[in-house]
Amino acid sequence: MIVDWYRHGHEHRNDMLRFGFMRLHRAGEITYREHALPECRAAGFSAETAAHDHRHTSIFAIRSGSQVKRIVVDSEDSFFWMAPLVRDCDLYFCAGYSPSLFEERRFITPYAWQTEVEIAFYRDRADWLIASYGELFGRIKPYVPIAPNMGRRNPPGRLNSKLRNLRHKLAKRLKRDRDWHHDDVDFEVRYAELLSYRNAVQQSDIVLLDSLWGWPRHRVALHEQLRRLSARYAIHSRLNWSPPYACDAGDRSGLVKGDFPMVIGAVSDYETMLSQSRLGTFATGFHYGWRNIMTAALMIGLPVLTDRLIVQPWFDMKVFDFAETDSYGLGDIEAVLARYPTERLAQVKARNQAAFDRYLSPQAMAHYVLSAA
Repeated sequence: MIVDWYRHGHEHRNDMLRFGFMRLHRAGEITYREHALPECRAAGFSAETAAHDHRHTSIFAIRSGSQVKRIVVDSEDSFFWMAPLVRDCDLYFCAGYSPSLFEERRFITPYAWQTEVEIAFYRDRADWLIASYGELFGRIKPYVPIAPNMGRRNPPGRLNSKLRNLRHKLAKRLKRDRDWHHDDVDFEVRYAELLSYRNAVQQSDIVLLDSLWGWPRHRVALHEQLRRLSARYAIHSRLNWSPPYACDAGDRSGLVKGDFPMVIGAVSDYETMLSQSRLGTFATGFHYGWRNIMTAALMIGLPVLTDRLIVQPWFDMKVFDFAETDSYGLGDIEAVLARYPTERLAQVKARNQAAFDRYLSPQAMAHYVLSAA
């Protein structure tokens, strides 16, 4: 089996899948190759796809014998921003998969605290998606939550960088497929770093670095609750300003830039501090989508409290020990903290780490895509 991936500059959210294919290649299970985006025409993709302004989408071909399947992986914030690429593929894996939309062809069930003004744009958008792409919904498959950031945080040294540049120039001169060796090396370094967070020792109850990215009044309510709780719990949080959007009525929230950031304690190295906390608290991502920092928290093994999930992956999220809520500002944080006392944390972490390794590790993601295709 051969996987031909057609690269572009805005697909970092799919790096974990790329890494999975690289590992399967090294294990001898598949042949993995990378090419420039325009070369996708050779796999049967259209000129429009080759010229598409990709954003969090990746395209590749899976070849087995005489069969070729054209694949799109969409890791946009949610299904509301699915790409017209669905017209030019055999399978479209959607990170923000919505059973309500793709299987029942109806709008999602909003949160109880949302007003009609805050969801009107999304109602219209859902209707437009059904009218525009409804006949193609059979191509759309559930995928996985947006993976943790795979960007290496400690860059290679100067000599290593020079050797990399030399190898790149040589491969280009020999007109080989795109050389992904050093990406693979960097992914291994980064993945080892992410796994090392599993050994962290608890030092706080909640750590949250946040912005007004999606239903801002809900996020403000969350951080106001954290401020109240900080008198009794070890909490470090920061809510940064971000410009409001009309789609979620953020431009009508009345919030003032000068009131931000909202700060409790100090958040320095977010990943490290998060790994040393007891509970991850995450308001839903923009457009109801996943947040990759929540996936990172589950990888570390932390229990998580989040808004009721409106999108779903290909597996049952209940394999993880986590909590969902419909309450405004994630109003039941203290009750959820009581469910996860420090003495129970090791048990919860073991369960969540095992679930991540089974369903969301690089090889697990790659195997799922290949088997579904």
